[in-house]
Amino acid sequence: MRFKTKLLVAALVVVHFVLLFASFIAPYDPVEQNRELPYAPPSRLHFRDASGFHLRPFVYSLKLDLDGFTEDKNQVFPIHIFVRASRYKLLGFFETNWHLLGVSGSGRLVLLGTDGFGRDEFSRVLHGGQISVAAGIVATFDALLVGMMLGMLAGYYGGWVDESLMGAAELFLSLRCRSLI
Repeated sequence: MRFKTKLLVAALVVVHFVLLFASFIAPYDPVEQNRELPYAPPSRLHFRDASGFHLRPFVYSLKLDLDGFTEDKNQVFPIHIFVRASRYKLLGFFETNWHLLGVSGSGRLVLLGTDGFGRDEFSRVLHGGQISVAAGIVATFDALLVGMMLGMLAGYYGGWVDESLMGAAELFLSLRCRSLI
């Protein structure tokens, strides 16, 4: 395989791994609302403040005023790895409350911002990705099942059944190729 193909396959594996463990990677429950932060912008990660450079990134708390959201430089929330937050079922079986990233206290880490109800968009994208991938897998298995059934029918009966099924398959292929032009 060429390097670009290997890189694409590796990226797809990483994306599927992230989507498989979306509840662990997402900092919040996708339906958890924080009505004090509607349409909040993405959190800016900081490494430097008035006291100097920090190895651990941190975020400032957001406050809403007439000009929109501003960072409150008086409240600093360091980003922690492996934090306890909302409960979920890992892979649908194991109940836990460990998340990959988060902040302690009343701080919020919103990597992609929030929607109108204050729900974290990053968490919602990850969980929505799970549904999209599951729909693709179900559609693939459905097509495989229908194709196997029609192939078995054509092989078993042969004759006019085989000819008509192959004619229908060629018709759909020609319509699909015509739509690509």
